[in-house]
Amino acid sequence: MAFCLAIIITLLPCCRQSVRITEHLDYAPGDVNGVRIRKDGRSLLIYGDPLNEFGNAEMILFTHFRRDIVWAGSDAVKGGSLSVVPAREKVFFTSCDSLWEDLYTSRFHEYNCQTTRFPFIPLRADRDVRGGDTLVWNDILFRVLDTPGYTRGAVTYLAEIDGRNVAFTGDLILGDGKIPDLYSFQDSTGEISGYHGYAARLVKLVSSLELVGAQKPDIIIPARGPVITNPEVSIRTLISRIRRLYSNYLSISAYRWYYPGRVDILSEKILGRVQVEDMMPSATLTGKDALPWYIHI
Repeated sequence: MAFCLAIIITLLPCCRQSVRITEHLDYAPGDVNGVRIRKDGRSLLIYGDPLNEFGNAEMILFTHFRRDIVWAGSDAVKGGSLSVVPAREKVFFTSCDSLWEDLYTSRFHEYNCQTTRFPFIPLRADRDVRGGDTLVWNDILFRVLDTPGYTRGAVTYLAEIDGRNVAFTGDLILGDGKIPDLYSFQDSTGEISGYHGYAARLVKLVSSLELVGAQKPDIIIPARGPVITNPEVSIRTLISRIRRLYSNYLSISAYRWYYPGRVDILSEKILGRVQVEDMMPSATLTGKDALPWYIHI
């Protein structure tokens, strides 16, 4: 049974219509996925209804503020669905127009290097949640985890549906151990500013992945890409890839020249060790023995 379910779910992205995963759980693959939970004639959405198949829903759960994700669920909110959003990102839902007005001037001296991929039009937020909160809908209990990574204040929802432990992780993980992009992980960490913080939020991504993995979900339904039927392997694969990538980055990063003492901190937080393997040596060229075409500015 489990093998057949894995085959069906693997083929789901090829279909452009919603598919029933369990008795009460429907999945709509798309550029942004949609999820519907139905019970006793009532329905709840997660992410949204990108295929316009699910109809009216009592409630919709958002995992993070990214504009494309919010787009998938905005019609449901406008149609009357109660919206649940991450508490740390509520401002991006309800006051995004003010944020854009502020950005009009702040963009000339904006060094936090945060994404501008948030909505233009404000969306109502009926409830905000954070890690440790619970949400009960039609006798189904949703647990909330703080899972920053793709955004600073993202959350994951976990629920037992038809005997299966299901995690709705947003853009925390994609497919068999991938992420949508690296650009979105630029951040400051306390030791490093956002200006220099290439992929710095990978620190939090790794912690969030470990937290989700500790919940032992049977399946993960992310905001994009196929349903993940072997979460343990996919999470382990992604963490391994992150560490290889970041080790490669630190081995050539100019940050070693600016703040050599902080590289060990970054290495330990993401790689779990201080020493970076195969560190590229710094250039030794100086003004005294420079080549004729070399001009130091």
